[in-house]
Amino acid sequence: MYSEEHLYAIALRECNLIGDINFYKLVRIFGSAKNAWEKTPKEYKNLDGIGKKIVSDIGNPEHLKFAEKELKFCETHNIRINLRHFNELPKLLNECDDAPAILYQKGNFNNSKPKISIVGTRNMTSYGKHFIHSFFEETKSCHYASVSGLALGVDKEIHEQSIHYQIPTTAVLAHGFHLLYPAKNKKLSEKILEEGGTLFTEFNSSRKPDRENFIQRNRIVAGISPSTIVVETAFGGVR
Repeated sequence: MYSEEHLYAIALRECNLIGDINFYKLVRIFGSAKNAWEKTPKEYKNLDGIGKKIVSDIGNPEHLKFAEKELKFCETHNIRINLRHFNELPKLLNECDDAPAILYQKGNFNNSKPKISIVGTRNMTSYGKHFIHSFFEETKSCHYASVSGLALGVDKEIHEQSIHYQIPTTAVLAHGFHLLYPAKNKKLSEKILEEGGTLFTEFNSSRKPDRENFIQRNRIVAGISPSTIVVETAFGGVR
């Protein structure tokens, strides 16, 4: 199910200072994550923008051990590992400069179906709820899929209304698949999968739902679709 490239991709992405942009730069230069893992420490002087400090953690055997455990975790929990340099990300997301190097997936994702991302505050008002219900009622005959973040409030309502109107829905998580946050939405996440939807996360099974992860997650929610609707947000909530 998984290749040697998946192993080295996880290990490389785990290295300090190797974020999504540096990861993608290295695999384009060397052709694969395995080659980047083996050759970068020796050849970094010939690479533009890649200094000694950036490559200092590449080759760390602890990251390979972690990657081996992660592959076993994914196999046990039926998680697909999508690699950007294999062109396995959702089509529009793949065009983003800071697209995730690795995107973990549960469930089915139809690349050909039009997408629309819909997000908003956790503290949804009656206005927000009315808008969402009206939107889905008006678009129920359209063939599209919704994308949101599986948080409380607006996100939860988007996923629930999508299921109600039999519209495929994708939820992007801000943590690894070892847990589901918030716990109140666990049954909803299971229902999304049962109804043919998708759960995505760029975070491995060691990553907790830290505050900064939610901000980072938002670029994926927006990047999957050509347009994003913000239902409601607090002042300064959209940046």
